[in-house]
Amino acid sequence: MTRLKIKGIYFENIDENFNKMIVEGKNELDVSWEKYNEVVENNIDEITESYEKSVIDAYVNLNTFTIDKFLEMSYKNQAIIVKEHADLFKYFIMYINYCHVLFEKCRTSIGRKRISQSLKCSIALYGIITRRAKQINEMLMNGYSDGAMIVWRSLYENVIAAATILIENNDELARKFKAHSLRNSKKKIESFSKNYQELKLKALSKKNLDRLKNQEQLVTEKYGKEFIDQEFGWADDLFPGKKKANLRELEIRLDMTTFRPYYLICSEHIHLGFNAFNNFSSSGKINLAELNSQETDFSNFIDPMQFTTAILHQISNLLLHEVSVESEYQVNSDFLKALHYKLLDNIKKGNSDRTKRKL
Repeated sequence: MTRLKIKGIYFENIDENFNKMIVEGKNELDVSWEKYNEVVENNIDEITESYEKSVIDAYVNLNTFTIDKFLEMSYKNQAIIVKEHADLFKYFIMYINYCHVLFEKCRTSIGRKRISQSLKCSIALYGIITRRAKQINEMLMNGYSDGAMIVWRSLYENVIAAATILIENNDELARKFKAHSLRNSKKKIESFSKNYQELKLKALSKKNLDRLKNQEQLVTEKYGKEFIDQEFGWADDLFPGKKKANLRELEIRLDMTTFRPYYLICSEHIHLGFNAFNNFSSSGKINLAELNSQETDFSNFIDPMQFTTAILHQISNLLLHEVSVESEYQVNSDFLKALHYKLLDNIKKGNSDRTKRKL
């Protein structure tokens, strides 16, 4: 088995230049080689450290990298990708923008109105959802479909929570969703308390620890110990009996199981496993050259786009039904649907064009 040892990864001729420096040092001193070698051997660690530091400093401070050049190249790559698939991106971005319009209309209309806790929580979640959709678009504009899929997984889980809370229209469920955040807060604080010394950080104050302890006691007294032990403990009451809430059960309850296959595909890019290489392999071999290349092929954009708008349509429809005046709900919903269908039409057209080119 051959060992992989690569010379000159960051610095060209570093060893040769070091030896050259040693020889030149002798020429500057009026001593014999024997004496000079003795001095070098006795101080080799200091000499090596000084030389390596000078090389590093030179590369760090005298490099030609500039933010302007980076941005120029980044914008150029984005433009190439977006223009190559202009119709796809046009309707995808339009759909996301009008979801953002819906969120902004909700946000600015709340004012001092005393709306229900369930609607308030749902609007906040919808804000996160539109943010995730924008992030998916940014990933695709930069040619990272796997990054878009990772974000889609988060988008989907937020949609499941928001849809559940909107449909149930139960203020206590919304309060439970908020209180359940203690689960992650507790995990973070417990992990930090175990590792802050190695991280060379200050310990959390007693005041903060006491506050968490008091919150945990109040939540446990009100909802029981299993409430924060379970990942979806906030939704357990929706499943009477021994069954505990989980994402799968909530999908079934919402009749949204059609998205599960894509959710599992997206999960492959988050969890450790060899399937994360599927986008970069063929005939059982991984194409290493593609691992850090931006994707431009039409097929890489289809699923992230259509599954994003499809899931956005589910939650946007629910929110529109809640906040639209009765006479405008249908036209609002149909407008988003028309944008979604425009995207799908362009996907079909793109697939057809690619087939013709192959023929």
